[in-house]
Amino acid sequence: MKKIRLNIALHRRINKAVFIPSILAAFIFTLLLFYFTYHLTSRYINDTRKMKNRLGSVKSELTKLEKEGETANIKIASEKSLWNPRIAYCNFLIEKKVYYLSERLNFLETVLPSEIQVASLQWKNAQNQMELQLIAPGFPQVLSTYKALAPYDLDLISDFEQDGRFHMNVRLKYVSK
Repeated sequence: MKKIRLNIALHRRINKAVFIPSILAAFIFTLLLFYFTYHLTSRYINDTRKMKNRLGSVKSELTKLEKEGETANIKIASEKSLWNPRIAYCNFLIEKKVYYLSERLNFLETVLPSEIQVASLQWKNAQNQMELQLIAPGFPQVLSTYKALAPYDLDLISDFEQDGRFHMNVRLKYVSK
């Protein structure tokens, strides 16, 4: 049978060799914890303070830029109202002066017979005229070309035969649609 030992002392006996180092380690750990907590908290507070100061300066700069943007928009609107009629007039003049090459070439393609070759083409935009040097394989094609171009104020400059082909230099008025 086992012997029972009773401790009837008033205070429990503590093993000091284990207790003191463990209390010391816990105390040092607590001090380190307080140090890092204080350090991180103070750093957070300083960073927050700096960010609030910077945010205030950024907000004031933003409001300043917004005011400058509003004044610039007002200035642009006033300049735009001055220039819009002038721009519209210039665009109108440009549109009146410009001619569309594809439209004129389509005109020639639809008017001229298919056997006719265009050797040279010269535009006279001010008079809305074209000077053409055309080549036809035979005399019947020359006549059909003259008939096709007659409604467009045809003006025959010259015509001649060379190497069995007929060359015609004509001037006609372009009619835009």
